[in-house]
Amino acid sequence: MVDLGKLNGNMSDYLDYRFRKVGRPASEIFTPDALTHLSQRARTPQMANNVAVRAMKNAYQDGKTSVHFDHVNDA
Repeated sequence: MVDLGKLNGNMSDYLDYRFRKVGRPASEIFTPDALTHLSQRARTPQMANNVAVRAMKNAYQDGKTSVHFDHVNDA
């Protein structure tokens, strides 16, 4: 089990932690407004993971190399 400490509703930090574990900070994947929107939408780590995956799929389908606000909004 991993102790995530207190997230305080800040999913941006949680996602950054997850992305850094695989070699890149979240800021290289998500635009600042997309990361803010995702953090506001997701109340739990599981929800953040699910929205992030759907948003990345949306960006891929749009032929983008980064995730934008609309990708998160449509996720």
